[in-house]
Parts: sequence; structure tokens; C-alpha cells
Amino acid sequence: MTNDKRLGWNFLRGFAWAGLAFLVLPTLIAVPVSLTPKRYLSMPTGELSLRHYLNLFSSPEWMTSIGQSAIIAGFSALIATVLGTLCAIGLWRISSRASEVIRGILLLPLIIPPIISAMAFYRV
Repeated sequence: MTNDKRLGWNFLRGFAWAGLAFLVLPTLIAVPVSLTPKRYLSMPTGELSLRHYLNLFSSPEWMTSIGQSAIIAGFSALIATVLGTLCAIGLWRISSRASEVIRGILLLPLIIPPIISAMAFYRV
């Protein structure tokens, strides 16, 4: 492996670690803050408490909300999986110009957000 390729792989590896840190580091702050014994969220200063978790899991309003969100998420995932699979099979079986246009339209939600982000970062 040449030095240029090794440098590229090291850069890619560093970029991946930076992305992972960006996603994980907020959790390393949120969990200790949630273990404070005070009524408001702050960093714990010596003693730990599960007070906020007890309030969360003993509140009927929160449990109902979590249950409804889980049901909605499950049904949404099921419907999206079935429709996506059927559409992919149909577009694969029908090879025509119209199927290519439909495939492009179906991919727009995956394509547009990175383009918008790239334009925003370019302006920065």
C-alpha cells in the first residue's frame, strides 16, 4: 500500500471516529445529568439518584405516550417495509423508462437532504 492510500485510509478512519464521537458524546453528558438527586437537571455533585427515571416510569402520561410511540413506530416500519419491498420487486420486474422515473422519485427523500446540507455547509 502506498503512502497516499495509507494517508487516505487514515483520514477516512479518523473521519469515521469523529462522526461516531459526534453521535455518542451527547449520551455521555445526558446520562450523568439524569442521575442528579435535585429537582432540576444538573451535573451530580457526589450523590446519585434514579429519581428522574422513577418519575418517568411511574407517570401514566409518559408511559401512555411511550406505548403509543412504540405502536406507531412498529406499524410504520411494517408498512414501509412491505410497501418498499413490493415497489422494489415491481420496479425490478418492469424494466422501462417509466420505472426509472419512478425509482428516481422514490429516491428523492434520500438524495435531497445531503444536497441541502452540502449547500448550507458551502455557505458557511
